[in-house]
Amino acid sequence: MSKKSAILVILQIAAMILLIWFNKPISSGFGLIVQAFGILIGIWAIIAVRIGNFNIQPEVKSNILIVKGPYKWIRNPMYTAVILFYLPIVIQNLNLLNIVVFILLFAILILKIISEEHYLEERFNSLYLEYKKGTKKLLPFIY
Repeated sequence: MSKKSAILVILQIAAMILLIWFNKPISSGFGLIVQAFGILIGIWAIIAVRIGNFNIQPEVKSNILIVKGPYKWIRNPMYTAVILFYLPIVIQNLNLLNIVVFILLFAILILKIISEEHYLEERFNSLYLEYKKGTKKLLPFIY
């Protein structure tokens, strides 16, 4: 793992811990549904990648381009799952610190996506570029 990747991973984990540690968990309502949806997307993504190829760092581990499961619609479903899980926590416990930490988490995920896509383009060349044309980064049909 490169130094840049290690820093991004550490910052991501730190932001996620801060959002969990200092806030009340979601216990009911729409926020819980959003979190459950995020968890389901994350599990579906891990199953599609296969647990042996699961990777938290931006450097690509697999020699196979995964384009099934949630990857059929979005290139980064695990990051989508993280956003869906933490967004209700921030909304329920709305304060400046949570907003700043969530924005930092989102920025870290975007930086990881940029790095990851660079590695994927190097490894899979035109196959990845073609895949990019038919998928979005985080939200199907939107972004």
